[in-house]
Amino acid sequence: MDSEDKQSNGDNENQPLLGGNPNVNSQENICVKHAKKIIIVVVILLITLFFIGLTILLPFLLQPAYVPIPSNQTDLKILSLSVWGSPHKDDKEERISAIAEYIKSHNESYDVVILQELWMRPDHSTIKDSLAGTGYRMTDVGDLAPSTCDGRVLPSFCSGLALLSKLEIKEIEYNPYSVHGDFLWADGEYFARKGVGRVRVAPSENVTVDIFLTSLAANDYNYYYRQIQAKEFGAAMRNSDADYVTGGGNFEVDPRTSETSYRDIRSGLHDSRQDFLGDHWMDDDLATYGNKKNSYSGKDGPLLYDYLLHKSNHFKKIKVTNYNVIVLKTSSGKSFSNHEAISVKYSLQ
Repeated sequence: MDSEDKQSNGDNENQPLLGGNPNVNSQENICVKHAKKIIIVVVILLITLFFIGLTILLPFLLQPAYVPIPSNQTDLKILSLSVWGSPHKDDKEERISAIAEYIKSHNESYDVVILQELWMRPDHSTIKDSLAGTGYRMTDVGDLAPSTCDGRVLPSFCSGLALLSKLEIKEIEYNPYSVHGDFLWADGEYFARKGVGRVRVAPSENVTVDIFLTSLAANDYNYYYRQIQAKEFGAAMRNSDADYVTGGGNFEVDPRTSETSYRDIRSGLHDSRQDFLGDHWMDDDLATYGNKKNSYSGKDGPLLYDYLLHKSNHFKKIKVTNYNVIVLKTSSGKSFSNHEAISVKYSLQ
């Protein structure tokens, strides 16, 4: 075999048996590898995008259905009345019965009712017995008076205070004043045991309201004793640690007098009447004693003797949203008392 034949045979040995082109197969393998890489990258990218999207959307997907957040605001409606309940006063039984009926028929109007000068136990029972079905709880005589309180024959050693509440009562406390009156004066002040009543209520969970009530020594000549009592009552309200503090009653003193009683109580507190009425807070038509519409004291006034004061603690806010002097009379046209009732609506925020 010559050299040309050998060369020809050598070239044939490098050819595929089936006659294919080796360069074509190599290019196909490269394309397949590139395609696999692209697919892998795309899959990884899609998976990455899926998890990123899931991370973004998951908090929204897991969020509970919208529920409106309840307001922290609570309304508190209080009625205060000095009932003029001394023994043998004019038409006392008729007036007390009318007061009981009014509270019963207007039980939806007030959360709390504070009463002063409710001296006698039978009169206390008349009101308490009328409360069935109203939702009110009424303090017992001994809750806001010394254990020595009579109240059957005479008001000796009694406070004359009572409170009715639709709200849950947490605490009840009573402290007689350090002074009461002169033994030699026949006005009964010495034998009474007027003092500071405090009832803590809960209008909602974890919210406390201290309600203070009192009646101070009556008659102008008792100013010495009344001023001491006023200082003690004001201090008690200011020292309260409740979220909201309100209270008052029959102070037996007008703000325009030179006597310090009103100013001693009000120091550090807000007067609900002035807060709501502004420049009109001393209008004669709104007198609580000697109001011209009163059938007993209409010719004696007009004077402001009855109050509700307030403050708040722990960064809470209390606002007066309504204030009224209410002229109440029996079916025969007699006033419930020689004092007029006052009502205040508070917003506790």
